[in-house]
Amino acid sequence: MRNYLYIWADKVKNYIVASGIEFSDIAPFVENIILLKHEYDEAEFDLSTKFEFTSKEKIIQDNPYKYGDFCWVDFNGNTISKLDKNSIASLLISHTRRNHLMKYYIK
Repeated sequence: MRNYLYIWADKVKNYIVASGIEFSDIAPFVENIILLKHEYDEAEFDLSTKFEFTSKEKIIQDNPYKYGDFCWVDFNGNTISKLDKNSIASLLISHTRRNHLMKYYIK
C-alpha cells in the first residue's frame, strides 16, 4: 500500500506522470505495454523498434514492484512494429529526460 499519490498531466505533450498508484488499478484501461525501463525478465523484443513489450496480463500476474523503476507506454493491438520513427524518437527522448514512474499515451 502506498502512502502518497502523485499525478501530473501534461496535455500539450500528451503524457501523465503518476506515482503511488497500483498497476492493477490502471490495468483495466491498458491492453499491451512497451517497457522503457524495468527489470521484468519475461518481456518480448520487437526487432523493428528495438523495444521490449508485454501484455498487461503478464504484469498483473507478476509483482511490478520488483521491477525497479517501472517506466512503460500502453499500446493497442498485437504489434508495436507499426510505430513510426518519430514516435520511437519521442518515446526515447521523453524517457531519457525523466527518472521516475511514467505512463505515455500513443495516439
